[in-house]
Parts: sequence; C-alpha cells; structure tokens
Amino acid sequence: MTGPTPAAGTHNAISGGRSGPVLQAGSVSGGIHHHYQSPAPHRTTVRQLPRPAPFFTGRKRELQDLNDMLTSTSTLAVISGIPGIGKSALATEWLRRLPTGPATFYADLTHVQGPLPEAVLQQWLRALGFDRPPGHRSEAEALWRSLTADRPVHVLIDGASESEQVRPLLPAAAGARIVVTSRTSLWELAVDGAELLPLVPLHMQDAVQLLARACPHRLDPDAADTVRIAESCGGLPLALVLTAARHRTGIAPFAALLTDPAHNPLERARMAITTALDDAYNNMPEPARSLYRTLGQLPGILVTSDMAAAMSAPPAPDATGHLADLADEGLLDPVPGDRFRMNDIVRHHARACAPAADPGEPLRLLFNWMLGRATAAQRLLTPAQATLRTHAPAPAGLFSDAGAAQAWLDGQADNLLPVLTAAVEQDLPAWELTDAFWPLFHFRHLYALWGAAHEIGLESARRTGTVAGERQMLNSGAIGFASAGEHGKAVDWYLQCLDASRTGGDVRDEGQALLGLGAAHFHAGRFPQATETLIQAISVWEGCGYRRGIGLAQITLAEVQAATDPDAALNTVAAARTLLADLGEDYEAARALALHGRFLDEAGRSAEAVEELTQALPQVRSSSRWQARVKEWLGDAHDHCGDQDAARMHREDAALLYDLFSPDNAARLRTQAAR
Repeated sequence: MTGPTPAAGTHNAISGGRSGPVLQAGSVSGGIHHHYQSPAPHRTTVRQLPRPAPFFTGRKRELQDLNDMLTSTSTLAVISGIPGIGKSALATEWLRRLPTGPATFYADLTHVQGPLPEAVLQQWLRALGFDRPPGHRSEAEALWRSLTADRPVHVLIDGASESEQVRPLLPAAAGARIVVTSRTSLWELAVDGAELLPLVPLHMQDAVQLLARACPHRLDPDAADTVRIAESCGGLPLALVLTAARHRTGIAPFAALLTDPAHNPLERARMAITTALDDAYNNMPEPARSLYRTLGQLPGILVTSDMAAAMSAPPAPDATGHLADLADEGLLDPVPGDRFRMNDIVRHHARACAPAADPGEPLRLLFNWMLGRATAAQRLLTPAQATLRTHAPAPAGLFSDAGAAQAWLDGQADNLLPVLTAAVEQDLPAWELTDAFWPLFHFRHLYALWGAAHEIGLESARRTGTVAGERQMLNSGAIGFASAGEHGKAVDWYLQCLDASRTGGDVRDEGQALLGLGAAHFHAGRFPQATETLIQAISVWEGCGYRRGIGLAQITLAEVQAATDPDAALNTVAAARTLLADLGEDYEAARALALHGRFLDEAGRSAEAVEELTQALPQVRSSSRWQARVKEWLGDAHDHCGDQDAARMHREDAALLYDLFSPDNAARLRTQAAR
C-alpha cells in the first residue's frame, strides 16, 4: 500500500474537493512505495558516542571489570545504578578507550517508556548507508543483524528501562562490544549473555580528586573543607561536579551547609545537588535562567538551539550560547546531533524555579514551533497531503530543499510522542501535529510511532470536535496499520472513517476509506469483500470525477481479480493503465503495465510478459519496492521462456533490491536459486 506521495507533476485532488492522503494499494509486501530511488548501501565509519565526561575520575576497578567481562565469549554488559552515579560517563569512557576502527553506535533511551522506538534502528541503518531502511521492525532487526554479522561494532545503549528495548539492538558479530546503562539491573539480559555491573558511589579518595579537578578554584584535595564537601556529596559524581561548579565564593560556606550531622549521606548528597542547582540558578543571567525554567516545564525532549530560541519569550538572540552555558554548568547533557538533554533531577529543580502563573505557556511555544516547521516540511515533501489548515503559520523558505526538510523531521522523531502526549493534556490540537508529520511516517516507515501518534491525534480531534481532523487521523492512521500488517485494526479504522465521511458528506474521504478497506480485505484473503468494496470506491469516485482515484482502485481490484478471475484482471488493469496514462500519471501507469505483464505470464503468454515488464521497468525505478517486484517477475517470465541466464540475472538483481527493505524476500529468492 502506498501513502500520499505524488509523482512529479501530479497531485492528489478531486474535482470540487480538497486533496489529501490517497491510498495507492497493490504492493504484495504491504509497504509503501517511494517516488525516489533508494541509494545503494555503502560502508561508512560511524562515530556516534557522546563526548566524554570532562572530569572523569577514578573507576579503575570498574574499567578493569568491563575489560574482564567483555571477552571474546561475552559481548554485553549492563551498568546499573541510581541517577547521578556516573553510569553514562563510565560507559562512554570505557568505549572510547577501546582501539579505534569499529563503528560506534549510540541510542539515548532515557525518556523512553515501553517498546524500543523504531527510529533507533532506522537511524543506525541510515548511518550504514541504507537511506530507506525496512519499515517492518522484524525486517529492520534482521537487516541490522545481517550487516553486523561480520562487523565488530561498538554500541552504547543509554538509559534503557527494560530488556526488550535492548534485544532488538544487539549486533550479531562475536567481536561486538555492547554496553547498556540502566537504573535497574536488567537481569533478564543474562539469558543473552549479559554481564551485570552494579555501580556504587566513588571511593572517597576519588570523590575528593573529582571535586578538586572540577572546581574552578582548583581546590587542594587535602584540605579539610574539600574532604567534608566530598563526603557530603555521597560519592555521586553529579553532586560533586555541580557543587564544584557553583561555589564561586569559596568552599567553606558550602562545607558548613552540607555537612549537617542531622542528615544521612544520601540525604546530604541530595542536598548537595539541590544547593548546587540553587546556586547555579541564582548566579546565571536572567536570559539563561528564563531558558532553564522553560526547559523544566517541557516533557523529556532533546533540545536544539533553534528550538530553545523559539521557546524564549521574547526570543533569545543567543540561545546557542545559553545552551552551551547550561551544558558547561552540568545542567544539560550534550548528545550527538548538536542536541541537549536535561537530566530528570535537574528538570525537577528547573520546574520548581518556574513561576506558577502559566505553566503551559512553554509547551504552547514548543508546540507551535514544531507545528509550523513540520507543516513547512510537509508542504515541501508531500504537498498533496498538506490540505488542512493549521493554527501555526509555516515559515516560508525555511528549508533549502527536500533533504533538509526530511532531516528536520528525522531529528524530531524522538520528541514527537512526548510533545503529543503533553499537548493533549493541555487541549492543544495534537492531531494537527500528527498530520504535519506525515512525511516522517510515509518515508521512514516508523510503524509503531505512526500508530501511536495517530491514536493520540484521533483522541485530540475528537476532544476538540474537529470532524475533518478526525477523518484525517482515521484515514492516515489506517494506512499505517495496513502497511504494518495490522489489517484487522486497519479495517476498524477505515470503517470508522467511512461512517464519519458519509455522515459529513465528504465523498473524497468516503472513496479513500472504501479503497483502504478493499486493500485490507485483499491482504487478509477476503477476496469477495475486497471486490465489492473496491467497486464501491470506483463508483463513488466516478460520481465526483476523481479519475486518478478510479485508476488506483482499478489497480488494486485487478490484483484481487487475479486470484479469482484472471481474464477480468487483465481487462481491469489494462483499463487502469489507459486511464492513468491519459492523466500523465507515468509512474502509476507503469505499475499497471507491470501487473498486466505479470498476469500475461501467469496466463502462459510469457514472451508478451517479458516485453511489457521490460517496458515498465524504467518507469518504476523511483520505487525500490516496485523495481524489485518487476525484476522478480522478469526472472519468472524469462524462466518460462527458457532463458535461464536472463532469469538468474533478474532474480539476483531483485534479491539485492529486496535486501534494502525486505530481507525475508531476499532470502526467499536466494533459497529458490540454490535448489
């Protein structure tokens, strides 16, 4: 199935109505075709580790433990401990000390609850040169394992909360080195060969050394006040670094404040952190304090400088400098991609510093900023789907080209669900943001994110009584469920969309829902229901003059008929090709021609099939999925004509293309060839 990406010079529009997402069904794999070429994969050096902790001190025993644990027979270690104890710093330091050469991958799961986001594997596969990774999680995992089977990569999985987040990311090579950090031990990973390393606070000698190194005044590690402060911080590196950064007027007042015997060591460590944060906040200039308070009001997101500038009221002219200052003070953690993350402990403090007048204002600023930019990206990447007006203006000329627009959407994938969830709670139109992120779902195949975002978007549209938004969420959400193979859920959403469309008198959405239902029935093997529903879609669109939709529905109908009435299938797909060619829809007409060739081959007319499939092939090169299908069909047709060399060549080409998005199909072809 396909989503609403127009080919060059086309648009998805109905006479007298608005345009929008149009399901272009017909892919046996259930995926989405792309109107651009997937580049061949290439091997590249990947270096994704965060920067090392600037004052890393001690941990000699733990570093040696990691050396001993991660041998040739054990490749996975889990470092666990309480917040602020230095798990990420230790993992980063150890991995950076390994010999250079292997690619290093990083995943930040600190604010992820539940299953692993698809975006993590997608980003890693793109880093390895697969610009269009598989959309289905099982296929993406299989491709990741295949690519790392003979590639000893290094991996840091930071902030995992459950073992099932980790397993899909484990590389296959025996020489890989994987370090996971977590607040819990993740003992379930022992069945995967994990070694467990519970982290304890620094030894006092190391704590004193860290305090002295991090202190701007270069404190004497042997001074009594330095030792008292180190003891009060309980050996927690976060408390030590924050305390050292903030005692600008001398260490003695801090020592007297933090060594109250009424508090136990852990309470004193918490007090050290709070006192250091209070002092840091009070000593910052107001613009930096304002940004700090603003970030504290937001959900757990990754912050960029342009985002920070937009959320400042008035807009901060030097947001980049303020973010750097906050990072230098230890209040933000830099992560790859010029982004910053706020530790939960720091976020709690920043939230407490914010005035109670309007705690939702920072979220509104963030939401409008994301919505405006996502809408601009949508209009550039999938203009046929950018049909519903939003309340946030899209800046003109924001992105230089489609690549820049897609890169921005990719960079916000981790932020989308936290922002949508918070937006619904504040009665912001979350459905608009979900709709604007269509190119991310359509091009990146993030099916779990696709479904979850549309669930939230549908709730938002219904809460606000936006019927057009409700239909949009039902329609585009159903496309995602169908593409992910969740045909039962897709049918349910299409039925809801069909009912809402008929109630609202929107024939465009009615036809779209019928087309989606027909395709879902087809993939579920319910051929009679598929035929009936697709004929209804064609009738609805004939009534409103939407000829392109008629042609697309005919393509899907022909695939259904191929299983029950081959002669009818040939006639239907021939009619679709003629109609789409008359409209100038070269790509869609080529899809119809390819199917016609396939049907000819199945009817025993293989020589004619070779001719038509060969003619269609250049027109579908913009879609790796359809190119693979046509190549495979050409292999079959040449085989039936007795040309074994041509058959083998086309099947080998098809397998290489399937490697890009469907390893299962690639393996199937290679298994057949080996027989």
